[in-house]
Amino acid sequence: MDNYVLVSVLEKTASLIEEYEAKISSLESTLRQVKQASYSNTMDDLVSKGFSQDEAETMIKSLPGSALDKVASYTGNKNWNMGSVSEVPGKTGDPLLDFIYS
Repeated sequence: MDNYVLVSVLEKTASLIEEYEAKISSLESTLRQVKQASYSNTMDDLVSKGFSQDEAETMIKSLPGSALDKVASYTGNKNWNMGSVSEVPGKTGDPLLDFIYS
């Protein structure tokens, strides 16, 4: 009788494992779809702000989400005019340090 109980418990455990594996597989495919949609939206936003496809893809793959949001929030439709005098005076005198520490 004990073997019968053990076999039934093992069979139920196996069926639960199969059920959970199916759920995990389903959730993984949903996660891939969500990530792909998010990736394409972020890529489109960065490209519309003036970055090239390669630059946007590199930023998406290498920057954490908070840094990517920070870059996107500071990016406007106008050019950055790198190498020219800043239009906005820095709080401490160094606009790059102000950006980094903000």
